[in-house]
Amino acid sequence: MNERKIRVNHKVALAILCIDDYSDEVVKGMNIKVEIKNLNKKPIIKKDGYFIFTNMEDAICTIVITGNIYMDEEKTIDLRAVNPLDPIVKIRLRPNRRYPLKRGMTCILGKIQKSSKGLIRTKVKIIPLHQRNKMRMVKDLEKKDGQEITLNNPQNADLTLKSFWINDSGKEELCTIKKEIENKTYEFYKPLKYKHEKGTELLRVYDTYTDEKGFFILCIKDHNENLNKAKIIIQDEDLLFEDEIEYLSSQVKDLGSIQVR
Repeated sequence: MNERKIRVNHKVALAILCIDDYSDEVVKGMNIKVEIKNLNKKPIIKKDGYFIFTNMEDAICTIVITGNIYMDEEKTIDLRAVNPLDPIVKIRLRPNRRYPLKRGMTCILGKIQKSSKGLIRTKVKIIPLHQRNKMRMVKDLEKKDGQEITLNNPQNADLTLKSFWINDSGKEELCTIKKEIENKTYEFYKPLKYKHEKGTELLRVYDTYTDEKGFFILCIKDHNENLNKAKIIIQDEDLLFEDEIEYLSSQVKDLGSIQVR
């Protein structure tokens, strides 16, 4: 009796690519676990770091990422908004307190104490004010509601989902890159509030959030001087704390407990 072979076609619906927020490199191997919330469906894990999900029926799904040295991440994705010919979604993973600290790394850590309840996911932003590899606008941003920008990107880093702070003669704003449209031209999630001229500097923002005990850690790799200054911003729905701090390059700076309302 001849057995008939049945071929099963698997259609790639989603490819998750995780980026280490400190190194800007792809997280490969078994260091992380990528799942779809409330769905018993395992991804195909590729050597180059892709987590492939096939034959998905629901239009909307929530990706859950856990890892020993990274903060847990959740991201809800509408598959109808994903390019079916290139269904790649990048997610940045932020270091947690178990992240391996190598010699020469610069880290800022602390603990947030809140007078009210609800410590989890309190956001922390650090903006080093002395950055060596600054991004600069290559072209004028002629419209104040512009969403596309061309940068020099001297290290050719993957800037997807990275945030920047612009302080252009008092015109201050935070912006986050959604994707690279073409070579060194990027699209922001939201339009900028101001017009900016060629040469305007963008400072990289390092951001994270607290764990269940209120601790946070930020690893910084771009500094210019031995003694550095940085702006620190702590917020949830509202601004809770803002100040300027000093830290030494290649050392760990413990801010201790920070009391917020």
